[in-house]
Amino acid sequence: MKHKAGFFIGLLWSCTVFAQQPSASLEQGNVRFHVQNAGVLFQNNGNPGFEVPKGSGVHSILSSSLWVGGKDSLGNTYVSIATYDTSGRDYIPGPLDRTTAQPDDSSYWNFAWHVDSTEIANHQTLYNNSGYTAPWAISNWPGSNKRPGNYNPVLAPFFDINNNFIYEPELGEIPQISGTEAAYVIFNDQRSHQVSGSSAMGLEVLCMVYTVPELPEVVFVKYRIINRMPKTYEGVFAGIFTDFKLGNDSDNYTSSDSLRSTYYCYNALPFDSNGYEDKPPVMGVKFLSTKMSRCIGFSYDPNSPQGWPQKKEDYYSYLNATWKDGSGLVDPNSSQTSFLYLGDPCNGSGWTEYGSVGIIPGRRNMLGSVGPYTLKQGELVSLDLAYIFTQDKPSLQENVCSFHQDADEVQAYWDAKLSSIALKPIKQSLKVYPNPARTSVFWDLPEGIVAQQIELINMQGSRIALDANSTSLEVNGLEAGIYVIQIRDIEGQVYQARVSVVP
Repeated sequence: MKHKAGFFIGLLWSCTVFAQQPSASLEQGNVRFHVQNAGVLFQNNGNPGFEVPKGSGVHSILSSSLWVGGKDSLGNTYVSIATYDTSGRDYIPGPLDRTTAQPDDSSYWNFAWHVDSTEIANHQTLYNNSGYTAPWAISNWPGSNKRPGNYNPVLAPFFDINNNFIYEPELGEIPQISGTEAAYVIFNDQRSHQVSGSSAMGLEVLCMVYTVPELPEVVFVKYRIINRMPKTYEGVFAGIFTDFKLGNDSDNYTSSDSLRSTYYCYNALPFDSNGYEDKPPVMGVKFLSTKMSRCIGFSYDPNSPQGWPQKKEDYYSYLNATWKDGSGLVDPNSSQTSFLYLGDPCNGSGWTEYGSVGIIPGRRNMLGSVGPYTLKQGELVSLDLAYIFTQDKPSLQENVCSFHQDADEVQAYWDAKLSSIALKPIKQSLKVYPNPARTSVFWDLPEGIVAQQIELINMQGSRIALDANSTSLEVNGLEAGIYVIQIRDIEGQVYQARVSVVP
């Protein structure tokens, strides 16, 4: 019976390949939002795709997207950029070969895998029942990659029941997602860069977007950005660009908060006509896993030195919070800074648009970034974010104050409940033999996995570092007892096993 079930599910890719789309709409909680599979979030064919409150018909974000930039050893600038789903892109769906950095056929990966906790629970219960058909995203979850080439064998987290590193939904294995609803996408930048004009960096990006029931007006995002190119980049920044809508987009201001690692948009007027009306909200982006190190916003005038970027150097300048002409941000109340409008509209302190003379409200965007990093081949930048909507007070200033509180609560929630599972690798079992061991113990990693760190850990937690190239260990000099062999690969995946050493 299990052989039949496995064969049936294995056929689903070819039989229902068009059942899943290259984008997904999620709506658990109080937000209805759209996820694209090539670097753009929350936009749907040029239309805003972040509706909050759900069912209101009012949107707070037009588009939000990933920007990455760095320099090679010769000082040449490289960037990979996405802005809107109707303009050219620097990204295409799919992973990159870990040796050549060449992309796989993008049509094979042109999907957004959309799953929720109810479907997953049902699959665990019903997977072996006669007549049951698994949802497309579960049966085709990219937990293990069977494509020819040296691609990462595990492209999405899953629960590996039999520890063989192969995703087998026909045996009841399931995707591992954060929250109760998630969309998962895989993309890379190995194409002609239509937005930036840059040469490709050779980046592979794994992205999960998800929601949790406890925070119904928050959307979480996890990026893993991996350098597959056989070169090292210096001065690497990873940034999140957001073009805010916030109801009527002609009456907005923006601000940043370096201590909370947030940037946000708020209504400049107490009444948001044709939008949120007399309930002016705040929409913000919070960096959770890494402190935001830069933040800037710019006009939509391509001819202005503080306007829309026109070439790769412009994009890189904005990632570094400098203007297109190379000049830095200057806080008129103090000195040069890396954060635009760093004051606090909540209490009217510091450099803000709100209350300033001559600053006209209007359409606004912001770009927050982390870095700079050195990124070698196979190394990654992990980026966790939260998009936070606040609308619980009657005035715009009060809502900014509430947004600060919400940002702190979201950080505390993520630290306590999500930081250890949000798209991070599962600790996989490791095959060790003989076990128990008297003289030597050996281990096997899955094909294609390269160890970066190997440690032997005793039951008291003491660690001994081993050669990362080793596949065995002499144990006849160790005290008898239980030990853990733990191996971490170059992408952070962890493999471990207990071994008993006997006299």
